[in-house]
Amino acid sequence: MSDLLLRALFLCAVLTPATATAGYSPCPSTDWGVSTLALEVEQAYIARSERDLREALDEVSDAVRCLEESISPESAAAVHRAFALAAFWDLDEAAAASALQAALMAEPSWEPPVELAPPGRDLAMAIERARAERPPSRTNLTAPVGLALRLDGAPSWRRWSGLPVLVQIIDAEGHPIQSEYLGPDAPLPVGLDPAPGRDGSRAPTMRVSAPSRGARVLLVSGAGVLGAGAVGLGLSSASIRSDWAASVEQCDARIEGCSPATDRLNARDHRLATRLGIGAGVAAAGAAALGIGVVLRW
Repeated sequence: MSDLLLRALFLCAVLTPATATAGYSPCPSTDWGVSTLALEVEQAYIARSERDLREALDEVSDAVRCLEESISPESAAAVHRAFALAAFWDLDEAAAASALQAALMAEPSWEPPVELAPPGRDLAMAIERARAERPPSRTNLTAPVGLALRLDGAPSWRRWSGLPVLVQIIDAEGHPIQSEYLGPDAPLPVGLDPAPGRDGSRAPTMRVSAPSRGARVLLVSGAGVLGAGAVGLGLSSASIRSDWAASVEQCDARIEGCSPATDRLNARDHRLATRLGIGAGVAAAGAAALGIGVVLRW
């Protein structure tokens, strides 16, 4: 009987760790937990262990979806880097480049450790290329009423176009009710609506309709050119001012306010709209003066 009892105890001792491992779940997760798992992806990449890299990346994805608190920009950047390393391992240069650029947008001061990206090697050069890329345009996202958004760890509703993003929908108490890591072409969570956005750092495109037959004579002169320019500048100024007003209104209504980066973009949009408005007035005045000259000489 004693021998049978010892065998039973031994069997229990062997099975207990396996049962505990099978029941492991990353939910709920924290900001620290996500960043730790993302670091495991980096360590697996350094060790050249594909199996560990895949397993760690799966755990990162699960942990992101199970976040019970807002994630920081630094941890969001670490998640981007984890996906970038997996794409780089798969030789998917486009996916790796977009994820690296998103990581650097979230954490511009990050520098890769030498053991991860030795100078002169492919990964180090890919990181430098991503750092040198110009910021893309932005797309506005509209959250359901009463809820807020965090994009890549910052309170914002402006998503970088063409880049992956870590989206969190935040309730009135500041807790995430949904967290997702989305690729550039992935569908948005239910309740989020995309709307075309304007990046204040880029000059607006001026569109002027084709002139009528009766206006062709005047367009030959400088009066027509200045007049068309005044119209275009005025329309662009009005469009940017409308976007700026809507953005400021959303900032005032948001539970978490806006990130400093969004506030800077709003201020830049306001300055650009003002300058375009002044330019439209000057162009209109010049067109009027030239128009009088045309009429007198006609």
